[in-house]
Amino acid sequence: MKSTYLLIGLLTLSMSAIAEVKIESPWIRSTQPGQQVAGGYMTITSDTEKQLVGGVSALSEAVEVHEMRMQGDIMKMRRLDKITIKPGEPLVLKPGGYHLMLTNIRKQMKDGDHVPITLKFANTDGTESQIYVVVPVKDPGSDSHQNHNH
Repeated sequence: MKSTYLLIGLLTLSMSAIAEVKIESPWIRSTQPGQQVAGGYMTITSDTEKQLVGGVSALSEAVEVHEMRMQGDIMKMRRLDKITIKPGEPLVLKPGGYHLMLTNIRKQMKDGDHVPITLKFANTDGTESQIYVVVPVKDPGSDSHQNHNH
């Protein structure tokens, strides 16, 4: 019986960590045969400050946090260790800016597919939290992922 209460306690702690984060408009760019990487996009809002540090997916070797930025007149991409999410301020992951990079993908991702990703966060109290998201795959030319308001 004692282990049952411990399990319920752990589930309650886990659910409270998840309840403070909101994921909106997630999508992954479809890939071509043999392509090894795919970009992931979404809007993340949190009630508390935390850092997005990456994620995991059964369909890729890693889920990394990346940034696109201009250096002079050249657009460069770089991997980041983390992106800070301020309370109530949406973090927008979008093409040409911050995004998730799924590396060494294990199969072609086609329009209409769904990719399971567990996002990993570092909290200011030193703990970590995770959120499981099933992300739809969209063709680059599809407008269906851009139906959100800003």
